[in-house]
Amino acid sequence: MREGLKGDKLFQASNLMILVGNSVLSGILLIRAITAKWEIWPLVIIILCVACSWTLHLRQSFAVRTRMWAYALMVMGTFFFFGVHLESRFDMLPVMAVIIMLFTMTGMKWLIYLAQFTYYLTYIYSLIAHFYYGGTANSELVSRSILHLIILTMIAWFSRIIIKKWEQVLTETSDEIAALTDTTDRLDDFLANASHEIRTPVNAVIGLTEVCLDRDNSEEQRHDLLAIQHAGRRVGNQMSDILDYSEIDRNRLATTNEDYMLSSLLNDVVASLRPYLSSEIEFVLDVDPSIPAVMNSDVQKIKKIIWHLTMNGLKYTREGGVYVRITADEMAYGVNLCIDVSDTGIGMNDEELTRAFDKFYQADSGRSRSGSGLGLGLAIVNGFVRALGGFITIESKVGSGTHVHVCLPQKVIDPGNCVWVNNKEDVSLAAFFSFGKYPIPAVREYYNSMIRNVVRGMGVALHGVDSVENLKKVIDSVYISHIFIGMKEYETDIDYMESVAARIPVYITADRGYRLPENSKVRFLEKPLYCFPIVAAINGSSDMDAAYGSMRCPGVRALVVDDEPMNLSVATSLFTGYGMQVITAGSGAEAVKKCEEDRFDIIFMDHMMPEMDGVECARQIRMTIRGDHRPPIIALTANTVSTARELFKREGFDGFVGKPIERIELERVLRQVLKDRITYVDVESDDKNDTDEQMRDMGKEEKEMDYGFYDELKAAGVDTALGLEYCADDEDFYRMMLSDFAENSDESVRILNESLASKDMETYEIRVHSVKSTSRLIGAMGIGDAAESLEHAANAGNVPEGDHDVLIDKVKELAGVIRKGV
Repeated sequence: MREGLKGDKLFQASNLMILVGNSVLSGILLIRAITAKWEIWPLVIIILCVACSWTLHLRQSFAVRTRMWAYALMVMGTFFFFGVHLESRFDMLPVMAVIIMLFTMTGMKWLIYLAQFTYYLTYIYSLIAHFYYGGTANSELVSRSILHLIILTMIAWFSRIIIKKWEQVLTETSDEIAALTDTTDRLDDFLANASHEIRTPVNAVIGLTEVCLDRDNSEEQRHDLLAIQHAGRRVGNQMSDILDYSEIDRNRLATTNEDYMLSSLLNDVVASLRPYLSSEIEFVLDVDPSIPAVMNSDVQKIKKIIWHLTMNGLKYTREGGVYVRITADEMAYGVNLCIDVSDTGIGMNDEELTRAFDKFYQADSGRSRSGSGLGLGLAIVNGFVRALGGFITIESKVGSGTHVHVCLPQKVIDPGNCVWVNNKEDVSLAAFFSFGKYPIPAVREYYNSMIRNVVRGMGVALHGVDSVENLKKVIDSVYISHIFIGMKEYETDIDYMESVAARIPVYITADRGYRLPENSKVRFLEKPLYCFPIVAAINGSSDMDAAYGSMRCPGVRALVVDDEPMNLSVATSLFTGYGMQVITAGSGAEAVKKCEEDRFDIIFMDHMMPEMDGVECARQIRMTIRGDHRPPIIALTANTVSTARELFKREGFDGFVGKPIERIELERVLRQVLKDRITYVDVESDDKNDTDEQMRDMGKEEKEMDYGFYDELKAAGVDTALGLEYCADDEDFYRMMLSDFAENSDESVRILNESLASKDMETYEIRVHSVKSTSRLIGAMGIGDAAESLEHAANAGNVPEGDHDVLIDKVKELAGVIRKGV
């Protein structure tokens, strides 16, 4: 059989079967030898050989094939000792038939030849011994000997035919498996590439909608815009699911561990879940305050685990709620982070539970509140949990909801509590929540458990009331430092609540879009209410500003490194908006020189650059900078798969932001690396209103757009709306980007032609990557797609000249259109 089959499970099983068969044969032989009074000394050798064989097997010494030959030779030696005795001459055939059957299981033809040769040799020896001791050649001896030899020969021949047929089947099966694997890999590659491509316009849809929502709109227009934004987010999430699953399916999933605070992680998760929450389904988040303050794990994967489990609960719950409980169990290696998600949804039957982790599988959507999604959620969760070394269990009954338990090992960095209250002795809380308004008992228990666990964990006094009258009694009789109330509870006596809010901080937890009366003194906390915003309110920390303010990084000196001038212009505009002082470098060598001459607080590094790429540049900067000052280096790249994240972390980068840049992800990284250098500006301040008014006034005086030029760009394949969105809807800035593209096009064409002519694929790949980035930046998605295809071809070392010529023509044509209009 082919060498490649030696690792097959059946092959290894036959190895053990031969060993067991030899042991049984040796045991029978020992009994036969004692009863027949045969020689004893060979039996001692046979017993020692059996013991050695089992030792080799148990210790897994040598290769499987080597041990197979050793066992086979021992079997042949035992058979020879059995057959050389005259009384065993006609018993040899059934014994050897069993041995050949065992050898057939190995798929090794040479073992069949060995068995056949040993049988002939033993039989001939027994005949010689028969005549030596005075035996005669009668007709019975001759006929039986011929019959046995023919039968043994036929058995060996059939065994070799079986092995040959087996080889043919396995070869055909292997070819089919290889073809199917290749097809699957190509399909996964296609899905991954398609997902990457679709995410760019989807991000544009979400961003443009966000811009439109900030403007004055009618209620009907706002409703439509929110619907568009929600649809865009759904598509974006589904593209992300495809990328995640393709990595899991191809065993290419990498983990990128980093220190994190649970408060930041949950803040991001809750922000991503809010667009999917509704007033019909209650979402209760219960976090144990004793969880360690700082842990180490793969933050992105934990976020997606919580997100998918919560979304599954929301999707299949018609009424009631979804309860997420997060706790930590202390272990020798740190803690086990436990995530329990329960819901009052439709539940699953035994068959659905069995298939829960299958890809593309969903429970009967006809019984669900919403049948949307790709059916990858639990499969992704299962893959992520296994990658993080944890486990997951599911309990469910039809009509009684579902409970999912996930346990993830975490390294503890700071063992202190993730939640603490300043000056506990001065804190006395009142909570006015009437949970009787929820008809389903499980929801009432969710809220009771959450409040009970939060208060116990914080170690503060709480006075719970369920009516305005009882609230008045508590306020009149005991000291109260903070009051938390529900939306309906506030509306039972608005005047009284406002009067109390004038002297005691009152926080209302309500759905998004809830409007308080004008000049209300009550403070707003958007649902869901959980321990971190509660403690932030009690401590009066800046975390509250972080949740409802705009991030600023005043005085931060940032170095942006990119070989593409257009990318530098965009980065300068983006980071300047955060109040940073931005300095740019057009190459790795220039960046190293600037770091030698100047001091920076943060460095943003492009990955693919000529001569010195981002990884090498980061190394040089680390060696250049002396002393205690070590600015964080953040990688900026379009390669967002988990293996790329692992690469950047391994190479010493402090963070990773994918392109196109998402503000939530960028701000998460900035919070992580800049920490106390970050401040927040109230987005509801008068300054913002003044700015909005100025923007409206500017809009009235704004010159008319050159719609003829924009029509020409669209005819040339440019999505001008997308390009404007990337430039923050600043037409002047967009025109500058177009001009830069046209000015740099001649140089790009020259370098591409020269590098292709000289077969310098490395330079070609870097330059065509730049063309891909800059063309998509102005909305020329067709050129970007063509450039990406050539980028992959250059990486493989084979660029089709025809495709190259098409790209060059498109770049020249677009540059000509731009030069005429700008």
